[in-house]
Amino acid sequence: MARSRLTPCCSPGPKRSRLNLQWSNQSESDKKQDFDRALQPLCQRQPVSHMHRAAHRAAKRFAAPQRWIVVRAQRAASGWSEQPEVKALSACLERHGLIAEAIRDSCGAAAFADACPTVGASVGAHLRHSLEHVQCCATAVESLRSGLRVPTLNYDGRERDAELERDPAYLAARSRELAAGISDGDGVDLDAKVLAAFALDASGDDALLPSTLRRELAFAAHHATHHFFVAGLVAKSHLGVALPDDVGRAPATLRHDRQASSTGAYVDVGG
Repeated sequence: MARSRLTPCCSPGPKRSRLNLQWSNQSESDKKQDFDRALQPLCQRQPVSHMHRAAHRAAKRFAAPQRWIVVRAQRAASGWSEQPEVKALSACLERHGLIAEAIRDSCGAAAFADACPTVGASVGAHLRHSLEHVQCCATAVESLRSGLRVPTLNYDGRERDAELERDPAYLAARSRELAAGISDGDGVDLDAKVLAAFALDASGDDALLPSTLRRELAFAAHHATHHFFVAGLVAKSHLGVALPDDVGRAPATLRHDRQASSTGAYVDVGG
């Protein structure tokens, strides 16, 4: 049986080219092959727009596994509690409790809330402030576990618990409770999207900044370290309690100090 010729007809219209195909009695596979052969030169003749290129790149990106997917898989394989951000924040939470107990055992519970006139705050006030930032992270972890897609960490709108800065035993217990919750985040994606709310202008609304849970856990640990430094100053100058030398010293500072100690270079004294 004779097969009719396939006649591609390219008719440029006002917006796009049109391809007319006519078949007689052909099988479906023959029709598809003829269609593909006719379409190929047509596509080669048509200019490719920037939109087409972008669509092609997007399709290519999502069609094959990317490096960040592999990295996330490797991180997930090592377990939640072994992630550096989780380990750092868990260690900071443990340190909250140790500082609170050190002040209580050395000076009594009342000294924990005794404000230093120079700094204008107590050891308890600084530990409460940083602990409540960690509470925002813990709430975000629970929100993601319960199915909320993009939780908001409202640091400046957080609930203040004044009892935390008055009772060192209560703060120590709360910090270890949070540490247990932060360490048990299996099933939650550390790279999940979150929003961080900050007041950048006293007269305006809070700014909502896109972030990830991983980044916010790291921020909470870093933020706590600087408040440990001020708490250490209050403890030493106002209460006469010397905390360990590494309290309030940032990891980067400790690393720099180790490198500089052998060369006699400048040693940073700040957090």
